[in-house]
Amino acid sequence: MKGTIITDAVKDINGCQTEAQLKKVRKRYLGPAGVITKELLSIPKLAYNVRKAQSKSVLQLQESFNTVFDRRRGELNGDTTKRS
Repeated sequence: MKGTIITDAVKDINGCQTEAQLKKVRKRYLGPAGVITKELLSIPKLAYNVRKAQSKSVLQLQESFNTVFDRRRGELNGDTTKRS
């Protein structure tokens, strides 16, 4: 599931041609009813023994999203410097 989310997110982010489109994508994934937000909110409902692994997985997903988002935003704003 997480692989599908990040794959879809990368496609959505890379498909953005404007800052406004990029903001809509961010809201779709990280907004109050966003896909990643829902994953985070589901963690307390899980069995205790799987919460830690799920938390780590979702936080990695969020970090990956933010990395791709920031890269694309830089591209749209004309920032072509490479970030590591």
